[in-house]
Parts: sequence; structure tokens; C-alpha cells
Amino acid sequence: MRRFIGFLLLAGGLLFTIVGISKVISPDVMQTVSISDALSGKLPDDLDFVTIEDGTLYFNDYIEHTKEQKDNPSNTRTVRVLVPLVDDQLAREWDATDRSVEARPDLRGENGKFVLVSFAPDEFLTEFPSIAARNATREDQVYVDRKVYGEVLSKFQIPKDVAEFIRTSFKLAPEQYIYIKQGKDPLSSQENLIATCVFAGATLIGFLLFRKKKPKRYEEPGFSRVDEY
Repeated sequence: MRRFIGFLLLAGGLLFTIVGISKVISPDVMQTVSISDALSGKLPDDLDFVTIEDGTLYFNDYIEHTKEQKDNPSNTRTVRVLVPLVDDQLAREWDATDRSVEARPDLRGENGKFVLVSFAPDEFLTEFPSIAARNATREDQVYVDRKVYGEVLSKFQIPKDVAEFIRTSFKLAPEQYIYIKQGKDPLSSQENLIATCVFAGATLIGFLLFRKKKPKRYEEPGFSRVDEY
């Protein structure tokens, strides 16, 4: 068991140390794109963190992702709040159609993507209390021009339950939307360096646990090589 734990620490620590070193040398940066480019799918291939300053949050179609509480399945808790980010023209087009997502007009071209902004529940309630209070009816057509920034999660990074929720609620496959985790900034070089040192320490501990101990040489009490002569 000791060597197994050591192997896990050694392998995991070494992997994250290598990644950490690469992030220290070349840290992630926040890139600014327009809402038009985002909706058209014209985004850089290395986009990890993004700022969109000219988008409009479309609250007619915001949805709360909830989960059952383990201790009381009859109660649910909100995990994330998902809000589409559009431009003003697209919002007006959507309002001219049926409220169902399936009836939405196509986005900008064949590579067009939905932009979904994911808020933490507390953040959403703090920033948009009046909108959150109207969640039961959603009668008002609400548009909020707002700067959005955060981490762009790939389809491999999006939790499976979230991806399934989006598929059933918005009728979208992962390749059809951009998922932005609102409010998350990239780590600085100094923060990456600290994390890398922690992982390097875990690697060293793993190595010490994993290596075999040399067996002690047994000698009978009172006997030594000197006693042979």
C-alpha cells in the first residue's frame, strides 16, 4: 500500500509539475473577442480564457441547473445558472419566434455557435436579484448588456452532467456551443510557480514512498567480524 500511494503521488506529481513548468514559462492569457466572432465560431484555436465586451445576456432563455440533495432527494440545489450571450439583433430575432429553443433561427453561418455563460448561483443572485426573483414566470423580456469574462471549457472539460443538462435543455451538442465559466481569471506566473513547487514536493514525497528500502543486514548479538580473529 505504501508503494502504491507513492506511485500515485510520483506519477501525478510529475505530470502536474511538467504542466506547471510549461504554464510558468508560457502562462494562459485572457483574450478579447467580439460577440460577432464568438457567434460565428471565428475563435482562436488556443482560446482558454476570453473577454467579450459587446454581448447581451438574454434572460428569456436562462436555465438553472439543479441537483438533488444527497441527504434529502426531494429537495434540490442550484449548481450553475446558464444564460445565453447574444447580440442585440439575435435577441430580437429570437423574440420574434416561438419561445422554444428548437424554433430559434440559425446562428451566423454553418459554423455558428451558441455562447452559454455559466454563473455560480450566489454570483447570479447578487448581480441580478430582480431577474432571479422572476424565474417562475419569465414574462418580461430582459436584455442586459454586460462584459463577460472567464474560462472557456472544452467539451472534454465540461462535466458530463452539465453537458447532458445542456443537451436536454437547450438541445445542443458540445460542438454547437461555447461554454464560458464566468469570472474565472487565468493564473499568473507567480501563482503557477507556487503550484508547481507544491506538485514538485508531492513528486519527491511519492519517490521516497515508492523506492524500496534496503534490507538491514542481520548480525547475531555479540558477534562481529573482529570476533572472528
